[in-house]
Amino acid sequence: MKDEKHPALCGEWSAALTDCAWWLNGVNRGSRYAGNYSNPDGAIGQCKYSNDVTKMNKTDKKNTRKLIEAQLDAYTNYGRGYFFWCYKTENAVEWDLTALVNASLFPQPLSDRKYASVLDDNFSQESAGGRVVAGNYPSFLFVVCQILVAAAVGGSLSEYLFD
Repeated sequence: MKDEKHPALCGEWSAALTDCAWWLNGVNRGSRYAGNYSNPDGAIGQCKYSNDVTKMNKTDKKNTRKLIEAQLDAYTNYGRGYFFWCYKTENAVEWDLTALVNASLFPQPLSDRKYASVLDDNFSQESAGGRVVAGNYPSFLFVVCQILVAAAVGGSLSEYLFD
């Protein structure tokens, strides 16, 4: 992407692995994860920590950190910049930079990495912790920015990241 004639800027990205943030899908429309949004297949997960980072289990924290690191790597190395949505929210941990930093889920400094980069030539599923299964991630903004990441890593980001 750096060699493209029209450099990409990824805006409004988040750490959202769910669609549990209040009103993310529209006013009073519910969540696919909770199963109260129009979804013929019912709930696809649980909204167990959307408002409280202390309710995240070890796997939730690991997957959130891996997603953030992968996005930072891709946007820094293959884009022309990025901005996170949002600095602080009332009740949406996955969208709240302040809460993510305070919980050590967002690297500080930005170069602090805990996991292998998906951009590393030596990256493999083994270095990422073994076989990882792609999940169902309904956040529209995540999907838009995932296209940028997928172009950078040459495939689907979710194949590599999530436990």
